[in-house]
Amino acid sequence: MIDTDKIVARGVLRAAVQKTIFCPVSGGILDVKTSVLVEARHRETGKGFTSLTVSAEVYDSTVKRNIEATTGSLAYAVVTVYDGRELFA
Repeated sequence: MIDTDKIVARGVLRAAVQKTIFCPVSGGILDVKTSVLVEARHRETGKGFTSLTVSAEVYDSTVKRNIEATTGSLAYAVVTVYDGRELFA
């Protein structure tokens, strides 16, 4: 059975990695299979969209902890995470 959501998520992550090329934190070249895209937008209006594409190492060591630590203050936001390690496993 074809998982269309997974196919679309792979395409979204692939496009983000192709656009970003280098991790903005570590400076390393991004690989779609080991990169993570984090998207956030306002829950009600859908406005204020922002995204960040980083290496898996940076996500695990910094970004993930920051998202978890600010979950209460992000109640107004919808956060979507596209993890290449899961999507291309």
